[in-house]
Amino acid sequence: EAEALEDPAARKAAVQHEFGDVLFTMVNLARFLDLNPEEALRESTQRFMERFQSMERALEAEGRIIEDTNPETLDALWEAAKRSGGA
Repeated sequence: EAEALEDPAARKAAVQHEFGDVLFTMVNLARFLDLNPEEALRESTQRFMERFQSMERALEAEGRIIEDTNPETLDALWEAAKRSGGA
């Protein structure tokens, strides 16, 4: 185990393995809750896109772009987008 952590490629593979296990667990939890995990992910992705686009519009209205905006402002815009979207 320790040797695998010393090799960056092996470490990435190990993390990917564990990440896959987490995803599998979440899908199983969705099944237990009688939810469709693909639909939940699709809805979450749509909310993300709407919020991100809201941030872009707010910045554009001020003549700014995301790449030149500090993290604190981006966080505030994200929270505002969440509040206005209701989710």
